Amino acid sequence: MKVKLAILISAACCFMAACTKEQAVVEPQAYDVPEGMRAVQFTLPGVIGAPLKEASRAESRMGNEPGDDVDYKTLENEVPVSLPDGTTLWIKAQEIVEEQIPHEVVNSYVVRNISGTEEGQQMLYPCTVDSMGNVVEESSVPMFLKVNTRYRFHAVSPARAFVEGSNFGLYVNNKEYVIATDKRYDQTRPKEVQITEGEGTVQIVKMNKLINQTAQLEFTIYAADNNPNIYSLDVMPQGVEISGVQNRYSSKESADGEPWNWLMEDTLEVRVGQYDERVVIRKTNDADDNFIRKNDDGSLYVKCPILPTDVFSTPIIVLFNLEVNGIPTQYELMLREKIFRSGYTYHYKGELDIQNGVTVMTWQYVSWDIGDVPLIPR
Repeated sequence: MKVKLAILISAACCFMAACTKEQAVVEPQAYDVPEGMRAVQFTLPGVIGAPLKEASRAESRMGNEPGDDVDYKTLENEVPVSLPDGTTLWIKAQEIVEEQIPHEVVNSYVVRNISGTEEGQQMLYPCTVDSMGNVVEESSVPMFLKVNTRYRFHAVSPARAFVEGSNFGLYVNNKEYVIATDKRYDQTRPKEVQITEGEGTVQIVKMNKLINQTAQLEFTIYAADNNPNIYSLDVMPQGVEISGVQNRYSSKESADGEPWNWLMEDTLEVRVGQYDERVVIRKTNDADDNFIRKNDDGSLYVKCPILPTDVFSTPIIVLFNLEVNGIPTQYELMLREKIFRSGYTYHYKGELDIQNGVTVMTWQYVSWDIGDVPLIPR
């Protein structure tokens, strides 16, 4: 027997009023609930930490130091950041069973920040996506799961195409943000929920917070306060070069030889960096990929997501191609004796000064985020 339902999206009127010309209004749809199944929809509290927002404030060279009340073993009291409207995610529902093949369902969703949603929760709506995780079409037909069954829910964003034959594996590269559920912390673990019988209703699953899977390097460069002779700082077209990071091709291969390095149930692995692996950060007009900015006080801020990298034996070398007072100048920073872990942010500041007619840079490791223990600046 099938139950006929007509789903009315939560706060549908608000949603329609908020739609732009580029957003198609999702009309209520009728759908059949298969026998023994239940319709399930999802909400999300956001992402832990700052990698998806500006992690340093323009008015503070010290960046986003963590609050004293955050427990970095569990991330208790860490305030999540809302995902931008239009962000896409994969959600996998995996049946919790022993000694048999679990029932699994994977659907793609889009975040819609709609007024009237429960405080601290973002609504996720079913959609179809292209290979890059962009929304092709939105829907109101939910996921269907077996009743009286316990499921484990994993999530990853953006909802890019999985590597064929990899069992939900993704390419993750340097300069990319990938956020997901993560078993390291209670707040980010895959959510486990019992699907119950509820004829004529939709069961809402409140997902746990997500966390970034890449690490993030941050640099703030500024003129010494006591030196008015440094009046102009900028980045040359050659940009900032980061070498010695993990190479994404060093991890796994699918059955047809395609490389991939992240599985939906795992944390992105830390690996030793490669000397010949190089990432270049340049200024761009694309707001989604602008990793360099000039602060109101004239200082420069540079950020770059990197694959988690062990630099105890093989250092990361950062080459800054700058213009100081309009004169091309290069500075180099070597990062070593450290592990840059998945989900953590590492912030360094460089003070420019002129000593005996020579422009010099002094570096200091000034802040950290999400569970890392700061080293004494060397």
